[in-house]
Amino acid sequence: MEHATADVRRFLVETYSDEELRTLCFDYFRDVYDDFTTGMSKTQMIRILIESCDRRDALGKLEAALRAERPNQYAKRFGAPAPTVAPVEPVPAGRDPRQVFISHAHQDAEFAYQLAADLGSAGWRAWIAPDSIQPGEKWVEAIGRGLDGSGIFVVALTPAGVASRWVKNETNVAIELDNRGEVQFIPLDVAACTVPTLWSVYQRVPFRDRYEDG
Repeated sequence: MEHATADVRRFLVETYSDEELRTLCFDYFRDVYDDFTTGMSKTQMIRILIESCDRRDALGKLEAALRAERPNQYAKRFGAPAPTVAPVEPVPAGRDPRQVFISHAHQDAEFAYQLAADLGSAGWRAWIAPDSIQPGEKWVEAIGRGLDGSGIFVVALTPAGVASRWVKNETNVAIELDNRGEVQFIPLDVAACTVPTLWSVYQRVPFRDRYEDG
């Protein structure tokens, strides 16, 4: 059961320090954490977090994270026993050859989600953060699960993507998996950018002119 955003906001204000709030977002909402800037107040960070979750219909995921991190305080505030976090869907034996892991900077979410929807319409499964992250599941654990279960890895190459430390980490892991023959690595040329040398040896699928052609 989701509670009113005002109640969740008040809970965050009263039970989390600035640093604890940053840690919460680093662990569970990495895309939100990346929007935080030095000197930003706790009130501003909470507003960004709640607005982001509300926009993605992910307030339930926020509450699941709060239950996992503050079970006793959460139960005392909302008058319910601290529930256990729902078990994470296990990775099936072997990789799903029709599951596509989409790596992207959060600034490129519009492109990434359009791609995920179109792949789904064509009969493929898209693994994309944050939507594929389950309630109560930490970001790092979820990314590992997605990489372990996907047979194809695509990365949206844009200035924001190349600058993202998280995209770099995912892509470097995917290249290693591709070298071992476990994953097919496909870079997508979405916008002009300078990519790391290792990435440049792979042929890119062009998306700059017409999305439909890509």
